Parts: sequence; structure tokens; C-alpha cells
Amino acid sequence: MKSIQNPIILEAENFLEKTYLPSVSIYIEKEGKILFNDAFGYSNIYKNKKATPSTFYNLGSMLKLMTASCIGILKDRGALDFHQKISEFLPTDLFEDKRVLERTVHQLLTHTAGLPLGFVNSPHLKNDLPPVSFLSQVVRNIKPENAFGHEISYSNYGYAILGLIIETISQQKFEEFLAEHILKPLGFENHNPISIYNIPNIDIATPYVTQKNQNLELQPIRLDNFPAGEGYFTLQDYAKFIRMHMNEGQHNGKTIIKGETIREMHQLKNSKLEDSCFGYGCIVLPDEEINIEEEKYGQGIFHTGGVSGYSCSFTTNTKGNYFILIAINSLWQFDDMYPFRDFCMKELQGV
Repeated sequence: MKSIQNPIILEAENFLEKTYLPSVSIYIEKEGKILFNDAFGYSNIYKNKKATPSTFYNLGSMLKLMTASCIGILKDRGALDFHQKISEFLPTDLFEDKRVLERTVHQLLTHTAGLPLGFVNSPHLKNDLPPVSFLSQVVRNIKPENAFGHEISYSNYGYAILGLIIETISQQKFEEFLAEHILKPLGFENHNPISIYNIPNIDIATPYVTQKNQNLELQPIRLDNFPAGEGYFTLQDYAKFIRMHMNEGQHNGKTIIKGETIREMHQLKNSKLEDSCFGYGCIVLPDEEINIEEEKYGQGIFHTGGVSGYSCSFTTNTKGNYFILIAINSLWQFDDMYPFRDFCMKELQGV
């Protein structure tokens, strides 16, 4: 069995030298074995602080799979069905535009609710999160832009509504439900990924934008719409969550989410719609999607996370029983990230 360590180390070093990006963190696991877990470059350039596997990155929209998983847990309990309408969970006076209430949980999860993109920067940076009712302020003025169920319209607002549904059913804050039912059972180091700046003595990768071979430091922001895309994790922690998905909801002999629910989440939905690619909280990769030098890698799930100062992705492969996580502390670097990820996937051949 060949080792992927040296080729990926060399490629990561070349990657940073070529792109001038501040850091990259990489985690690769196959058949339950950790094949690679390391970070390169600097979590903070001006403090000369090196990135490590213990460095936290804002994984952005990679949190959507966690939000969808919380919905899946409620479904397993019989508290909801994927095809129920919003009106069955949330009060009529919550939305200015009552058409929103006709959308279903399924449509919110698959970006077919016809809602706008929607992200709002919050003034609550480095403070405790606002009260449970705060998400209701985020969604109050949403106005549908398209007919629901008939086209793909990527919407972060949809995941804010899902966060509200989770809070309403559970009578807990979103982040409390997430911690109790996913993060703690999986053994995450940090149980509070949204209010991360309140936690002392942890290494948070400084956000940058890379322009003309220079890295300009950005002010960290907080997103009001946190169930759609704000969560600080180390990749070695987030890997526990992806491993649970790869194991059909199992972790150390305990069921986090039922296998049938995981399989439903990973299925391609709305396949007759143009540009359809979504499962629940993820993009579903068909066999022909990942094709490197004529080697087809089999179906899996995928998502990126892109917020101010961070670019991240996860890619799973069902046939090869592996997954790859990558995090960069620079804004919108996917054109550089994907070739690096593909290099890693190629190295996994024969492992």
C-alpha cells in the first residue's frame, strides 16, 4: 500500500508558494483510517503563527449539512416530516409575505422554495448570540422571488427558516440543539462553534483576502443567518461528523441519525429540474461528476463553504469509502482549491 503523505506535503507546499495563500488545512480519511491530517502556512501571518490541525476555520455553508442533520434527527423522532409545510410549525404572523408559509421543509432543504439568496452581517461579533427569537427578525421580510418547486434557487434564507423550525420544535436555541444532539455525541472538541470568539486560548485562523500576491487581513464578521453558514471547526473535528454520515448515522455503536434518514439525505432530489444537484444539506455527486484522467470515483456528497476570509469544502466518495476536507483562510479560493483536491483524490488511487 502506497503512502500519500510525501506527495501531498510537497503539493501543499507548492500550492501555497504558487497561490500566495496564507494557509491550507487538509484532512483525508479512507475506510475509517486517517491517511492525512495536517496544515501548512500561517493562521496569522503578521504574528508568524503557524497553522496546525488544531486551527479553527469558519466552514461557512458546510454547516448546512449539520442543519439538515438536525432536521433529520427531528424527523427520526416523529416531530416532523420532510414534506410538511412551514405553516405547520411557524406562526402566520412571523412572515410579512404569507406565501413563504406554503413552502415545505423539503423545498427549504433543496433550494427549491423560490427564496432569495440572503445573508445579513450582524453587529453581534464576539458577543453572545442573540436570543432565540432573533432568527425570526432575519426571516420576517423574506419575499419569494420564484415559483416554489419548479427551479433551483440557492437560498441561505431557507436554512434560517429551518433553524427556526428546529428552535420551535425543540424549544432550544439552534446552537444548543446542535451541540446536544450532534457535537457532544460525536466528541467534538468545541461545542460552541458559533460563539467561537468567546472561547479563550484557541487558534482561530485569521481571515484574509489574497490579491496581487498579498494577503490583506479582514475583520471577522458574524452572520445573522448562522444555520446557513457560520461555524468554526477544526477539520479533525468536522471529520467526525462526515464519518458519521459515511457510516449511515452510526458513531461508536450509537445511532446519531437513522440509516434510512441518512440515505434519504444523500439522494439526488428534484432530478427533473434543470441544474438539479441537491440532496438535503449537500450536493450529490453522480458517478460522472468526478472524473480524473478517466478514472471515475463513484457517487458521493459535496459542499463548499465560502464566507468572508475563508474557503472550505468537503468531498465524499461512496465507492472508494473516503472523504477529503480542505480549509483555507482566504476569501473565495475555489478555483485554486479544486485542482488541489483533485490531486489528493488522484493520490488515493491504489491506497
